[in-house]
Amino acid sequence: MNPVPIEITGDCTLPNLGKLHRQLTSRLTAAEAVNIDLSAMASIDAAGVQLLLAMKKNAAAAGKTFTLLAPPDFLEQTLQNLGLDPDLLTG
Repeated sequence: MNPVPIEITGDCTLPNLGKLHRQLTSRLTAAEAVNIDLSAMASIDAAGVQLLLAMKKNAAAAGKTFTLLAPPDFLEQTLQNLGLDPDLLTG
């Protein structure tokens, strides 16, 4: 099982989530595992966090692997600001 790589670039924020949602859904449907590279992500808001959490939950429910790679420091801070445990996404 070779994970399908997906790179999130730029802002993972509400105005940009439609395209990202379609991309993630398509790749996750076609693969048993995806690796989400966050090294080029510039920012994330609550909607972006919600999308990543939903994708991770959907993958787990389908018995698939959803792995976040190179999460930027601001992701943990954003999760804490939202009152969420950072391990929800990275753990």
